Amino acid sequence: MRQTGSATGTIRSYVSAIGQSGKAANEYGICDTDLFLIEDANKLQQILENLLKISAFRDLNAQQHNRFRAAVSKLVAYRSSTGTIIAHTRLEEKLPELKAVEPVIKPQSLPEETRIRYAEVLSEHFGEDGYQTGRPIFRGRFKRFYAEKYGCAPAETDDLIDEIMSMVGTKRDDRVFPKQDDRQNDLVMEIVSDILSAFDSGATAVYIEAVYDKYQQPLADNLHIYNQDALASLLLAHANGKYTQRYSFLTNNRSGANAQEDLLRIMKTFHQPQDYTAIHEKAWFLPYESFLYTLNQGVDQRKYLK
Repeated sequence: MRQTGSATGTIRSYVSAIGQSGKAANEYGICDTDLFLIEDANKLQQILENLLKISAFRDLNAQQHNRFRAAVSKLVAYRSSTGTIIAHTRLEEKLPELKAVEPVIKPQSLPEETRIRYAEVLSEHFGEDGYQTGRPIFRGRFKRFYAEKYGCAPAETDDLIDEIMSMVGTKRDDRVFPKQDDRQNDLVMEIVSDILSAFDSGATAVYIEAVYDKYQQPLADNLHIYNQDALASLLLAHANGKYTQRYSFLTNNRSGANAQEDLLRIMKTFHQPQDYTAIHEKAWFLPYESFLYTLNQGVDQRKYLK
């Protein structure tokens, strides 16, 4: 492969795949010899054919885009034409600083079973905080949850795990969250519409705490969101430039929040004094404690409260 111009990383990837195939052949009782030490091309070809008769290995090969068949076939072709190859342990020693080149997976080539399995683990265990790519601690958690659910470790390499998780989920900031179905999308659109309606009515700010308090149960049930930080990430992902976050609130202007102004505007729309519940129903975008504080500090309650 070197003589024909293959990159060193590509060679190392083939070496790794042949090593894994040999390990599988040993585990399945097909042979008890390192594949690199077998000089008979016909014997190597027979070992490959026997491996591909085993459904678990055949599925693994398909998941990794024919990687193992291609690698062993390359060794078979080599043994069919010329002499001795160095043992793979020596090749690894010569290439310690290099990293194997992983194949790039395209969405249309991702096996359906793999997609479903990854999506299920993402949904069941990373719905609240998301999966952070490039972090060994998150990858380790994924592998543990995957093994507990399916009874085996994921076949993919670490880089491919991150790539597939990004593919089956939705990326917000530096994390991957489960994709949303129609019911979940409807809830998100309802929340965003509520926020925009508040701005259209003149609100200077919509507090994330108030949004969370209003939608806490459906957020937990449908989107697996259990805290305000996760909600903030979701809302910003669907802002489409119509609002931004400043501190603990969302705004669509540069002047910032003015709770007293918002509250007075709402109270002036009533034609007669109202109780706290009725007023806060209109001023839902203010957290209740802030609503009470503002009401008690800056409003002539005799005019507006009964």
